[in-house]
Amino acid sequence: MTVPGRAITKKEGLNTARDYYVREGGAASNELGFHRRLKDFVGWELPMAPRFNDVDTPLYLETIFLLLYVEQKLGWGRLPARYPTWLGIRDVGRRTVEFLLGLDAYANALERVAVEEEIKRLRREWSATRSQAEKSAAAVVGNVGGIPIEPIASWPPEVSPTLSVMQSSKWLPIADYLNGLRRHLAELQSVEVPSTLTAEPKIRGELAQLEDQLAGEERSVAAIYDKFEIETAEAESLQQRIDSINDDLRKYKDLRKVRNLGSSDKPTILRNAPPSWYAPDRRPRLMN
Repeated sequence: MTVPGRAITKKEGLNTARDYYVREGGAASNELGFHRRLKDFVGWELPMAPRFNDVDTPLYLETIFLLLYVEQKLGWGRLPARYPTWLGIRDVGRRTVEFLLGLDAYANALERVAVEEEIKRLRREWSATRSQAEKSAAAVVGNVGGIPIEPIASWPPEVSPTLSVMQSSKWLPIADYLNGLRRHLAELQSVEVPSTLTAEPKIRGELAQLEDQLAGEERSVAAIYDKFEIETAEAESLQQRIDSINDDLRKYKDLRKVRNLGSSDKPTILRNAPPSWYAPDRRPRLMN
Protein backbone atom coordinates (compact mmCIF):
# COMPACT_ATOMS: atom_id res chain seq x y z
CA MET A 1 0.00 0.00 0.00
CA THR A 2 1.45 3.34 -1.04
CA VAL A 3 0.90 6.47 1.00
CA PRO A 4 1.04 9.93 -0.58
CA GLY A 5 4.14 11.73 0.63
CA ARG A 6 6.65 14.44 -0.08
CA ALA A 7 8.68 13.45 -3.15
CA ILE A 8 11.55 15.76 -2.20
CA THR A 9 12.12 14.42 1.31
CA LYS A 10 10.74 10.92 0.87
CA LYS A 11 11.54 8.87 -2.17
CA GLU A 12 8.49 6.64 -1.74
CA GLY A 13 6.37 9.66 -2.61
CA LEU A 14 7.49 9.41 -6.22
CA ASN A 15 5.41 6.30 -6.68
CA THR A 16 2.18 7.99 -5.64
CA ALA A 17 1.78 10.57 -8.40
CA ARG A 18 -1.79 11.44 -9.28
CA ASP A 19 -3.50 13.84 -11.66
CA TYR A 20 -5.82 16.63 -10.43
CA TYR A 21 -7.80 19.34 -12.18
CA VAL A 22 -8.30 23.07 -11.60
CA ARG A 23 -10.59 25.76 -12.98
CA GLU A 24 -13.44 23.25 -13.25
CA GLY A 25 -16.57 22.74 -11.19
CA GLY A 26 -15.81 20.81 -8.00
CA ALA A 27 -12.09 21.69 -7.87
CA ALA A 28 -12.50 22.82 -4.26
CA SER A 29 -14.80 20.01 -3.08
CA ASN A 30 -14.31 16.82 -5.12
CA GLU A 31 -11.59 14.26 -4.45
CA LEU A 32 -9.73 14.92 -7.74
CA GLY A 33 -9.97 18.68 -7.39
CA PHE A 34 -6.54 20.23 -6.90
CA HIS A 35 -7.72 22.90 -4.50
CA ARG A 36 -9.27 20.32 -2.23
CA ARG A 37 -6.02 18.34 -2.28
CA LEU A 38 -4.03 21.48 -1.53
CA LYS A 39 -6.42 22.46 1.25
CA ASP A 40 -6.06 19.03 2.85
CA PHE A 41 -2.28 19.19 2.48
CA VAL A 42 -2.10 22.59 4.18
CA GLY A 43 -4.53 21.39 6.84
CA TRP A 44 -7.10 24.11 6.46
CA GLU A 45 -10.80 23.69 7.11
CA LEU A 46 -12.28 26.16 4.66
CA PRO A 47 -15.68 27.67 5.49
CA MET A 48 -18.64 27.58 3.16
CA ALA A 49 -19.41 30.82 1.34
CA PRO A 50 -22.70 31.85 -0.28
CA ARG A 51 -22.79 32.31 -4.06
CA PHE A 52 -24.96 34.55 -6.20
CA ASN A 53 -26.75 32.01 -8.37
CA ASP A 54 -25.75 28.65 -6.95
CA VAL A 55 -25.47 26.62 -3.77
CA ASP A 56 -22.88 27.48 -1.13
CA THR A 57 -19.30 26.57 -2.00
CA PRO A 58 -16.06 26.24 -0.03
CA LEU A 59 -14.05 29.44 0.07
CA TYR A 60 -11.58 29.05 -2.81
CA LEU A 61 -7.86 29.34 -2.14
CA GLU A 62 -7.54 31.92 -4.93
CA THR A 63 -9.40 34.40 -2.70
CA ILE A 64 -7.09 33.73 0.26
CA PHE A 65 -3.71 33.85 -1.43
CA LEU A 66 -4.15 37.55 -2.23
CA LEU A 67 -3.78 38.34 1.47
CA LEU A 68 -0.77 36.07 2.05
CA TYR A 69 1.86 38.36 0.56
CA VAL A 70 2.94 41.92 1.27
CA GLU A 71 3.02 44.47 -1.53
CA GLN A 72 6.59 45.81 -1.74
CA LYS A 73 5.75 49.50 -2.04
CA LEU A 74 2.69 49.91 0.18
CA GLY A 75 3.18 46.99 2.55
CA TRP A 76 0.12 46.46 4.69
CA GLY A 77 -1.05 49.99 4.07
CA ARG A 78 -3.64 48.80 1.59
CA LEU A 79 -5.23 45.45 0.88
CA PRO A 80 -5.41 44.27 -2.72
CA ALA A 81 -8.65 45.26 -4.35
CA ARG A 82 -8.80 42.80 -7.23
CA TYR A 83 -10.44 39.73 -5.73
CA PRO A 84 -11.42 37.02 -8.22
CA THR A 85 -15.06 37.71 -9.05
CA TRP A 86 -15.50 34.89 -11.53
CA LEU A 87 -16.06 32.49 -8.64
CA GLY A 88 -19.45 34.12 -7.97
CA ILE A 89 -18.92 34.34 -4.18
CA ARG A 90 -20.90 36.99 -2.32
CA ASP A 91 -18.79 39.51 -0.35
CA VAL A 92 -15.64 37.63 -1.26
CA GLY A 93 -13.32 40.16 0.39
CA ARG A 94 -15.16 40.14 3.70
CA ARG A 95 -15.38 36.34 3.73
CA THR A 96 -11.65 36.02 3.13
CA VAL A 97 -10.68 38.46 5.87
CA GLU A 98 -13.06 36.75 8.31
CA PHE A 99 -11.39 33.41 7.59
CA LEU A 100 -7.83 34.66 8.04
CA LEU A 101 -8.71 36.55 11.24
CA GLY A 102 -10.47 33.50 12.63
CA LEU A 103 -13.89 35.14 12.83
CA ASP A 104 -16.99 32.98 13.07
CA ALA A 105 -19.18 35.26 10.98
CA TYR A 106 -20.28 32.53 8.57
CA ALA A 107 -21.01 30.07 11.35
CA ASN A 108 -22.95 32.78 13.17
CA ALA A 109 -24.88 33.57 9.98
CA LEU A 110 -25.75 29.91 9.52
CA GLU A 111 -26.82 29.65 13.13
CA ARG A 112 -28.93 32.80 12.78
CA VAL A 113 -30.66 31.38 9.71
CA ALA A 114 -31.26 28.10 11.52
CA VAL A 115 -32.71 29.95 14.51
CA GLU A 116 -34.99 32.01 12.25
CA GLU A 117 -36.23 28.84 10.53
CA GLU A 118 -36.89 27.23 13.90
CA ILE A 119 -38.84 30.31 15.01
CA LYS A 120 -40.97 30.12 11.84
CA ARG A 121 -41.60 26.40 12.42
CA LEU A 122 -42.62 26.98 16.03
CA ARG A 123 -44.98 29.77 14.97
CA ARG A 124 -46.62 27.53 12.38
CA GLU A 125 -47.08 24.73 14.90
CA TRP A 126 -48.37 27.18 17.52
CA SER A 127 -50.92 28.62 15.08
CA ALA A 128 -52.04 25.15 13.97
CA THR A 129 -52.40 23.96 17.57
CA ARG A 130 -54.31 27.10 18.52
CA SER A 131 -56.71 26.65 15.60
CA GLN A 132 -57.21 22.98 16.49
CA ALA A 133 -58.04 23.92 20.08
CA GLU A 134 -60.66 26.40 18.87
CA LYS A 135 -62.18 23.80 16.52
CA SER A 136 -62.31 21.16 19.28
CA ALA A 137 -64.05 23.62 21.61
CA ALA A 138 -66.53 24.64 18.91
CA ALA A 139 -67.48 20.97 18.38
CA VAL A 140 -68.96 20.90 21.92
CA VAL A 141 -70.42 24.45 21.71
CA GLY A 142 -67.43 25.77 23.63
CA ASN A 143 -65.12 28.74 23.41
CA VAL A 144 -61.38 28.96 24.05
CA GLY A 145 -59.93 32.24 25.22
CA GLY A 146 -56.66 33.59 26.52
CA ILE A 147 -54.32 31.63 24.22
CA PRO A 148 -51.62 34.05 22.97
CA ILE A 149 -51.39 34.54 19.22
CA GLU A 150 -47.59 34.27 19.27
CA PRO A 151 -45.60 31.51 21.04
CA ILE A 152 -44.38 32.29 24.53
CA ALA A 153 -41.35 30.97 26.37
CA SER A 154 -43.07 29.98 29.62
CA TRP A 155 -46.36 28.26 30.33
CA PRO A 156 -48.91 29.03 31.60
CA PRO A 157 -49.00 32.73 30.69
CA GLU A 158 -49.84 35.45 33.17
CA VAL A 159 -53.48 35.33 32.02
CA SER A 160 -54.34 31.63 32.01
CA PRO A 161 -56.32 30.34 29.03
CA THR A 162 -59.99 29.56 29.64
CA LEU A 163 -62.45 27.08 28.20
CA SER A 164 -66.15 27.88 28.45
CA VAL A 165 -69.19 25.86 27.43
CA MET A 166 -72.59 27.26 26.45
CA GLN A 167 -75.38 26.10 28.76
CA SER A 168 -78.80 27.69 29.22
CA SER A 169 -77.85 30.69 27.03
CA LYS A 170 -74.79 31.57 29.11
CA TRP A 171 -71.11 30.67 29.15
CA LEU A 172 -69.92 28.46 31.98
CA PRO A 173 -66.27 27.78 32.82
CA ILE A 174 -65.33 24.22 32.04
CA ALA A 175 -64.75 23.46 35.73
CA ASP A 176 -68.30 24.51 36.67
CA TYR A 177 -69.72 22.64 33.69
CA LEU A 178 -67.90 19.43 34.70
CA ASN A 179 -69.05 19.81 38.30
CA GLY A 180 -72.64 20.10 37.11
CA LEU A 181 -72.26 16.96 34.99
CA ARG A 182 -70.78 15.08 37.94
CA ARG A 183 -73.68 16.11 40.19
CA HIS A 184 -76.20 15.03 37.57
CA LEU A 185 -74.42 11.72 37.16
CA ALA A 186 -74.46 11.18 40.92
CA GLU A 187 -78.21 11.88 40.98
CA LEU A 188 -78.82 9.38 38.20
CA GLN A 189 -76.71 6.77 39.95
CA SER A 190 -78.62 7.29 43.20
CA VAL A 191 -81.99 6.55 41.58
CA GLU A 192 -83.03 2.98 42.12
CA VAL A 193 -83.70 1.17 38.88
CA PRO A 194 -86.83 -1.05 39.24
CA SER A 195 -86.59 -4.68 38.22
CA THR A 196 -88.59 -6.18 35.36
CA LEU A 197 -90.96 -8.13 37.61
CA THR A 198 -91.93 -5.15 39.72
CA ALA A 199 -92.21 -2.73 36.82
CA GLU A 200 -94.12 -4.97 34.41
CA PRO A 201 -97.70 -4.32 35.69
CA LYS A 202 -97.18 -0.58 35.69
CA ILE A 203 -95.60 -0.64 32.23
CA ARG A 204 -98.47 -2.72 30.82
CA GLY A 205 -101.04 -0.31 32.24
CA GLU A 206 -99.20 2.68 30.78
CA LEU A 207 -98.92 0.86 27.44
CA ALA A 208 -102.66 0.18 27.30
CA GLN A 209 -103.41 3.79 28.17
CA LEU A 210 -101.07 5.03 25.46
CA GLU A 211 -102.61 2.65 22.91
CA ASP A 212 -106.11 3.99 23.68
CA GLN A 213 -104.81 7.54 23.38
CA LEU A 214 -103.19 6.68 20.06
CA ALA A 215 -106.40 5.15 18.70
CA GLY A 216 -108.38 8.27 19.64
CA GLU A 217 -105.85 10.52 17.96
CA GLU A 218 -105.95 8.34 14.83
CA ARG A 219 -109.75 8.73 14.67
CA SER A 220 -109.41 12.48 15.06
CA VAL A 221 -106.85 12.60 12.27
CA ALA A 222 -109.11 10.51 9.98
CA ALA A 223 -112.07 12.85 10.61
CA ILE A 224 -109.93 15.91 9.91
CA TYR A 225 -108.63 14.31 6.71
CA ASP A 226 -112.19 13.53 5.48
CA LYS A 227 -113.25 17.09 6.17
CA PHE A 228 -110.20 18.37 4.34
CA GLU A 229 -111.02 16.30 1.24
CA ILE A 230 -114.64 17.56 1.20
CA GLU A 231 -113.59 21.19 1.51
CA THR A 232 -110.93 20.72 -1.16
CA ALA A 233 -113.54 19.34 -3.59
CA GLU A 234 -115.87 22.25 -2.85
CA ALA A 235 -113.06 24.76 -3.40
CA GLU A 236 -112.21 23.19 -6.77
CA SER A 237 -115.90 23.32 -7.82
CA LEU A 238 -116.15 26.98 -6.84
CA GLN A 239 -112.94 27.79 -8.73
CA GLN A 240 -114.36 26.14 -11.87
CA ARG A 241 -117.54 28.23 -11.59
CA ILE A 242 -115.50 31.41 -11.12
CA ASP A 243 -113.39 30.58 -14.19
CA SER A 244 -116.56 29.96 -16.28
CA ILE A 245 -118.11 33.27 -15.17
CA ASN A 246 -114.92 35.19 -15.95
CA ASP A 247 -114.80 33.63 -19.42
CA ASP A 248 -118.45 34.53 -20.16
CA LEU A 249 -117.85 38.05 -18.87
CA ARG A 250 -114.89 38.49 -21.20
CA LYS A 251 -116.97 37.35 -24.20
CA TYR A 252 -119.82 39.75 -23.41
CA LYS A 253 -117.42 42.64 -23.00
CA ASP A 254 -116.04 41.88 -26.47
CA LEU A 255 -119.61 41.74 -27.84
CA ARG A 256 -120.49 45.11 -26.37
CA LYS A 257 -117.31 46.60 -27.81
CA VAL A 258 -118.12 45.51 -31.42
CA ARG A 259 -121.81 46.52 -31.08
CA ASN A 260 -120.74 50.01 -29.96
CA LEU A 261 -118.66 50.21 -33.13
CA GLY A 262 -121.80 49.54 -35.30
CA SER A 263 -121.60 45.77 -35.80
CA SER A 264 -124.90 43.93 -36.28
CA ASP A 265 -123.33 40.49 -36.09
CA LYS A 266 -124.61 38.31 -33.36
CA PRO A 267 -122.04 35.91 -31.96
CA THR A 268 -122.80 32.27 -31.36
CA ILE A 269 -123.19 32.83 -27.69
CA LEU A 270 -126.27 34.96 -28.41
CA ARG A 271 -127.73 33.01 -31.32
CA ASN A 272 -127.50 29.82 -29.32
CA ALA A 273 -128.14 29.09 -25.67
CA PRO A 274 -127.35 31.72 -23.05
CA PRO A 275 -124.37 31.20 -20.74
CA SER A 276 -124.67 28.83 -17.83
CA TRP A 277 -124.94 31.62 -15.28
CA TYR A 278 -127.70 33.48 -17.22
CA ALA A 279 -131.24 33.43 -15.74
CA PRO A 280 -134.36 35.28 -17.09
CA ASP A 281 -135.15 36.77 -13.74
CA ARG A 282 -131.60 38.10 -13.35
CA ARG A 283 -130.09 39.46 -16.49
CA PRO A 284 -126.40 40.36 -16.34
CA ARG A 285 -125.34 43.93 -16.41
CA LEU A 286 -122.42 44.62 -18.66
CA MET A 287 -119.68 46.57 -16.94
CA ASN A 288 -117.01 48.73 -18.47
